[in-house]
Amino acid sequence: RRVDRMEHSIGSIVSKIDAVLVKLEAMEKAKSKRRETMSKILDSITESDGTTDEVKRHQMEHLVREELERWDSESS
Repeated sequence: RRVDRMEHSIGSIVSKIDAVLVKLEAMEKAKSKRRETMSKILDSITESDGTTDEVKRHQMEHLVREELERWDSESS
């Protein structure tokens, strides 16, 4: 009887640990995606030679807005 309770308690703890690990993996993937997107945005700034400042600004604004919308959709 005590063994059954211990097994149940241990099973509960293990499932909670698994849930935390899954959430941590999801957070790490989201962090990696954000890093990639920010790198892409920064690369687009440096690669847009010959483009007017106004066009660069619009491109940057568009990229940042897209990323913010993606973050909002991931968090909900």
